[in-house]
Amino acid sequence: MRNFTGLAMSFGLVAALAAVAACEGKIVGPSGGGDGGSGVDATPEVDAPGPPPIPADCLESANRGLAWLVTQQGPDGSWGNGYKVASTGFAVLKIETYAAEIGVPPFDPNFIYYTQLQAGLDFLFRAAQKTAIVAQPAGNPDSNGNGTGIMFSNLMYENAISLMAVVAGAVPDRVVTVPGIPVTGMTYKQVAEDAVDYFSFAQSDSPASSAGSCTRGGWRYGPFDRNGSAGDNSVTQFASLALEYARHPQYRYVIPIPDWVSVEMRDWATCIQNHSGGANDGASGYTNNNEILNAYKTGALIQQASFLGDNAGSPGTVAALAYLSRVWADTSGVGWRMAPVSDYLSMYSIMKAMESMAITDLNGVNWYREFCDQLKAEQNADGSWPSSRYEQERLGTGAGIMSTEWALLVLERAAPPPEIIN
Repeated sequence: MRNFTGLAMSFGLVAALAAVAACEGKIVGPSGGGDGGSGVDATPEVDAPGPPPIPADCLESANRGLAWLVTQQGPDGSWGNGYKVASTGFAVLKIETYAAEIGVPPFDPNFIYYTQLQAGLDFLFRAAQKTAIVAQPAGNPDSNGNGTGIMFSNLMYENAISLMAVVAGAVPDRVVTVPGIPVTGMTYKQVAEDAVDYFSFAQSDSPASSAGSCTRGGWRYGPFDRNGSAGDNSVTQFASLALEYARHPQYRYVIPIPDWVSVEMRDWATCIQNHSGGANDGASGYTNNNEILNAYKTGALIQQASFLGDNAGSPGTVAALAYLSRVWADTSGVGWRMAPVSDYLSMYSIMKAMESMAITDLNGVNWYREFCDQLKAEQNADGSWPSSRYEQERLGTGAGIMSTEWALLVLERAAPPPEIIN
């Protein structure tokens, strides 16, 4: 779809912490497990250890990058030109994560990037539109009965990135104060709830997938409305990541996701994984399990598995991690290493996969240390990163806004940690 297709094609054994390996994670099922049959996930508890501290040299690199990134903000609060919603959402997410890293409330007026953060969020809120949603074959997406979902863009990628940006500041009771827009006066949580409803509405509608086409439980560029077309695992990863942000207690929104959405997504994750037994075994495809297999979409698959309650010892995750280990040194475009610069979007996908499973060591590889060293070596003198694969916001200086955002999110380990239910 338009120029975003390139981003979609990328954007579509293991030592794990014992606390994660000992527990199967989230509750998924038709009755909602321990929720008294309400049909939504039980509220999880967070008892997994957090990630190790970010090394000082990695944090210094991230701080220089963020100092450059904030200078790229436009007068309207946005970043970028072609895909402003996505670029702005990533920038807001990075600023919020930085505030959490240094232990400062992001909406404290004394926070160094408070002005840029609020202006970026206000840009996203100005893009927000209310849209009618109706019952789908798998279930009713309208959790609050108002018949309305909220979208920030016609592209599901941008909707997901915007939802992450709204939630990651962890201020659900804050009120949208931009005058004269559809979401004025709503709390951030109310906006996020309707955005989650929109994702439930937009999920692919098919009774079953086939070997050649994964048509059940995924997402693609635009919303599916009683439509059983194939999804893709580039878009689907952003949908599942956004839903994880929305329900995760760390961000204080704790928005329940309907169980039927997870049931449908389980079909998707099963269909999209390659089970050939060969070199590609465990990898994720694009719209089926043999199409454009690579590390980028396999990282996406691991995060989806975490969303569904799997852990690092679950068979599908073990196979996916083994595939990542096999292609770790690949430089042909299947892995994350490329010339002249690395594939920062793939690194972001792998990072959130590792964080979602609390994995620090991938078959003897300290993945974060390797990522940090590579990013430091490729960082421009002004703090930015050069345009990498699938960059959509190239600057004449040789920098890329999205590439810089992806690099910064990797350095900051910007991803929800595991959820564990006792």
